[in-house]
Amino acid sequence: MSVKIKNRGPSAYKPDLYGDSIIVERHFNKGGSSGFKLKDRNDKLVSTKKAELEDIIDAFALQLDNPMNVLTQDNARQFLNDSNAKDKYKFFLKGTQLENLRGEYDLLKQNTDSQQSKMETLNEDKNHLRKIAEEATKKAKQASGVDAMRKRQTRLTDQMAWARVEDEEQTLRNYEHEIEMVDRIIEERTKDADISSERFDLAHQALSDANQRREDCEAALGPVQDACDELKAKFEDTRNAIKKVGVSRIAYKLPGHFH
Repeated sequence: MSVKIKNRGPSAYKPDLYGDSIIVERHFNKGGSSGFKLKDRNDKLVSTKKAELEDIIDAFALQLDNPMNVLTQDNARQFLNDSNAKDKYKFFLKGTQLENLRGEYDLLKQNTDSQQSKMETLNEDKNHLRKIAEEATKKAKQASGVDAMRKRQTRLTDQMAWARVEDEEQTLRNYEHEIEMVDRIIEERTKDADISSERFDLAHQALSDANQRREDCEAALGPVQDACDELKAKFEDTRNAIKKVGVSRIAYKLPGHFH
């Protein structure tokens, strides 16, 4: 079994090695094992490593396990005839990649929770630094002749503490913005999935209706065919009878039969 992949344009995979097309061949032996052969445009062997094939699949973003991209006739027939609602729902999640999106959303939520925990730790550090600043302020007040230095120290300490707070608040706003974007993407993907599901249901219903009409036509064809055969038989009988009548008239008009 072999597959030819177009390898052109700026996203081509190792064009100097494979050329403008990549030929992927898979071989099976009697022992049950199998292997791959990767060839260039001239059918010259380049590699037999599975890792190279995986790199090619990643480079072209091929989703071989997505049933909406690759669905054989046997799998389609089996799915339409034998699958239940649960199987169809799994097929729907896998085909629309909502499972992957859900995993990405969970990962993002974990990262957000982690950042939230870090922010709480930083707030604790901020409070600790504020206490240190307050203690330093008290000590500065006790010193004589350092009034200007005390003001400067207080200002710098406050700036440092609030600068860290502002940085963490900005980081939190960025994550909240990313979460809103992901929520919008999920909403759009869910709408697209609903539309795809409705189209699938309509197509399935249309197929069922077409099969029913075909069966009805086949059932109605039998009596019509029988009637047609009967009319043909009557036509032949009538034509033979007409021929016989014509022969009798000719024989009647031959010499020796005139009156």
